[in-house]
Amino acid sequence: MMLGWQINTEKSSLTPAQQLDYLGFTLTTRSTPTISVQREKLTALKKDIRPLITAGHQRQGITARRLARTLGTLIANSPAIEPTPIMTRHLFSCLRQKTEWESLIYLDADAMEELEWWHANIRE
Repeated sequence: MMLGWQINTEKSSLTPAQQLDYLGFTLTTRSTPTISVQREKLTALKKDIRPLITAGHQRQGITARRLARTLGTLIANSPAIEPTPIMTRHLFSCLRQKTEWESLIYLDADAMEELEWWHANIRE
């Protein structure tokens, strides 16, 4: 009896496995279950952060939309990166300064410290 369920064999893994790649994460169920971000996503994230650091050091403004995009990516990876809420609070504080999505935001020293922490601690 199928009860209305249809198995999509193209999208399914019918063989038991201890490691699975899903939505950019690697899920491992060996002795200690873990979730980690795939290398490609980490590389893209690090590449996304670098221009923000450069703009901050040169005292250039960045658009609220640009900062929100990077913060969204960081938050999306938070299931695998535990300190995300703590290490984005100053960046979110800067984002709250926006009046419009295209308005320029200037990163303060605490926000710059968070960005530099992310760039230094993302291991590809």
